[in-house]
Amino acid sequence: MSILALAAPPLLAASPPEAVPTRQHLWLCIHLPDLALQARPWAPGVAGAVIRECAGQRVIHAVNEVAARRGVVAGMSLPAAYAVCPSLHIQTRDGRSEARRRRAVARESLAFTDWVSLDRPDAVLLEVGASLRLFGGLDALRSRVDQMLARLGLEARIALAPVPLAAWMLARSGQAICVLQPAALRSALGELPLSALPVSLHGLQRLSPLGVRTLRDLWRLPRDGLARRYGRALVRLLEEALGETPSLEGRYRQPIRFCRRIDLSLETDRLEVLTPILEALMEAMGRFLTERAAATSRIRLRLFHRRAAISTLMLQLSQPIQDWRHGLHLLRGKLERAPLSAPVLALELACADLHPHRPAATDLFDGHAARQLDWSQLLDELRNRLGEDALRILALADDHRPERTSGIRTDTRADSHPPAAPRPAWLLHAPAPATATHWRLVSSAERIESGWWDPPAVKRDYYQALDRDGRLLWVFRDGRQGRWYVQGIFA
Repeated sequence: MSILALAAPPLLAASPPEAVPTRQHLWLCIHLPDLALQARPWAPGVAGAVIRECAGQRVIHAVNEVAARRGVVAGMSLPAAYAVCPSLHIQTRDGRSEARRRRAVARESLAFTDWVSLDRPDAVLLEVGASLRLFGGLDALRSRVDQMLARLGLEARIALAPVPLAAWMLARSGQAICVLQPAALRSALGELPLSALPVSLHGLQRLSPLGVRTLRDLWRLPRDGLARRYGRALVRLLEEALGETPSLEGRYRQPIRFCRRIDLSLETDRLEVLTPILEALMEAMGRFLTERAAATSRIRLRLFHRRAAISTLMLQLSQPIQDWRHGLHLLRGKLERAPLSAPVLALELACADLHPHRPAATDLFDGHAARQLDWSQLLDELRNRLGEDALRILALADDHRPERTSGIRTDTRADSHPPAAPRPAWLLHAPAPATATHWRLVSSAERIESGWWDPPAVKRDYYQALDRDGRLLWVFRDGRQGRWYVQGIFA
């Protein structure tokens, strides 16, 4: 990697000591141009291309070396690519896989600096100005970054500059150089084509008639004229690339999760040996949650064996908890009921499904919170003993028609809100035809008109009525037929 910097005058022996200069930012850009290709598997010797949708048409997004040698280029329409290379193998771009790989680079880069940014497309930016001394200089840090990329199986272009936008533009253009001083940016960026700027293609085409081909040609034009003809945004972009205006890159922060592993000195399948280790892991998880005022509703325990696959125990809770003792009780019960496939070498406890912790109410005369906690613990105990799908809970569906209101669900965490109007606990299997002379109406009408999008649609006026035997009925009059029906009976 070539290095560009301003030459400094030699120090004189009699010169007084200078003040220690302030630390200068230095941004390392890891550009991943082939991320779309590397996110997809390719057989050796196969001409492959990744396609994407553009204005309703499938176009080539990226090609491998074999397809490039046969004349397929990015931006080509799919029929044109097949005309050039009939044996072309295509795959659709997988944006999620690309994002996962880019986040993996960001996570590994946190070992070199605490300021990692994903703001620029197809790239990861690292502020390494404070890391050079820690890692033994620029060459040593660059070697560590190369090792990290090789471990992840990725190929990248790397450039360094005092400005993040300049580092990204250099790496994106394939210029693997290091610019140490802001005053050297104009010389380093001058030969880059206009396509290195993150502007629309239409804006670049408007500059072509002026004979502007490189950034050096653009800098020769007066900025006031550029701002009037092409907008102030282009001028701000040029100023940002040269470091004349500050740019703040967002920081990537790894999602907060707890993961702790304990390796055993000797493998064992005795629960009395594993239980204290599990208790230590759960207590550490409890401290982790308490320090962050968080609670978790999903806990994963993994048991590692020497000659068997990893055993996984998942604990799904009805309510997020912070009390590690409750989770320990449930996990210990799972261990007792699930026979081990082989002796255990290590235990790993993890929880990533975090929620804000809402402590139970401390009102002396309010026992609702305590009853709610007891109920959720009972549900957890039953699900832990009987299985995840063993419990069925009555729930209200999002439908006004009475015959479609109730249902059964397995999610014990969801809340069901009863309707505002009273409903009978006993609904007939189907509305029974009746005569209005058999009862006396004792309530006002409640109109239910729904289901026009999902037949059968209903238009009914519901009432409470007393029959001759003193029973309180729930009856309705059909708005289309004018007939009366009994829908349910109040207990």
